[in-house]
Amino acid sequence: HFLVRAACCDSFISVVENDVTAAKQRLDQVGQSCPRLVCQYVFRRNDIVWICRSCQADETCVMCNACYLDSDHTGHDVYFYHAQAGGCCDCGDADAW
Repeated sequence: HFLVRAACCDSFISVVENDVTAAKQRLDQVGQSCPRLVCQYVFRRNDIVWICRSCQADETCVMCNACYLDSDHTGHDVYFYHAQAGGCCDCGDADAW
């Protein structure tokens, strides 16, 4: 994955030096071809926050509703609560799961 990201960065930098509009277009392309590995959705007040005690590395590890629905926790010790504003989804963070 590092080599792909390095190639994306090199390509982006060469475009930035020549044309701002082209740089914005290239940044959009890079974003689509190099997806984020960690969700990091920032919780808003009353968002549903999921906890899977069977998977989490510690009691602070949580998932947003979208990540929970996109994963399989059948038979796991799962809970949810409504968020206060703040905090973020840990889905994709290898240290959290």
